[in-house]
Amino acid sequence: MRNTKSSRPEGGWDQTLESARKSNTGICEISPSATSSSVLSVVPIKLHTARAFIAWTRHAPPPQREATFAIGVNAADGVLIGVAIAGRPMTPELDDGHSIELIQLATDGTPDAAPALVGAAWRITLVLGYRRLIAPTRGTGSER
Repeated sequence: MRNTKSSRPEGGWDQTLESARKSNTGICEISPSATSSSVLSVVPIKLHTARAFIAWTRHAPPPQREATFAIGVNAADGVLIGVAIAGRPMTPELDDGHSIELIQLATDGTPDAAPALVGAAWRITLVLGYRRLIAPTRGTGSER
């Protein structure tokens, strides 16, 4: 049975994400590699924008689950190159009130976009008062 108590912070998510931006905790700029001159910027985005990007990059539609926050990563020229949607864990055993799960993560294949999103999601998770971010890992393909 899921805990129905709302864990929404006082002032709402937008205010919390804004405080993360000001403290440079949830919003960040990441230089992908020492040899690359491009900089990736992680920014908060609207949920429908994240879902549209996921539908554009994948063949299967994304699951329609309740989301806590959505973030995107922009290239140096401002083009959206990846998104992440996070929400409460689906599995009742993991839904302890202290955890957030990455529901969807999609990029256009740009190097270091996915790690930038996961890192920013972790920092936002901490700012929101959660203790754990559950992020799925991709197998090597030998487990199929």
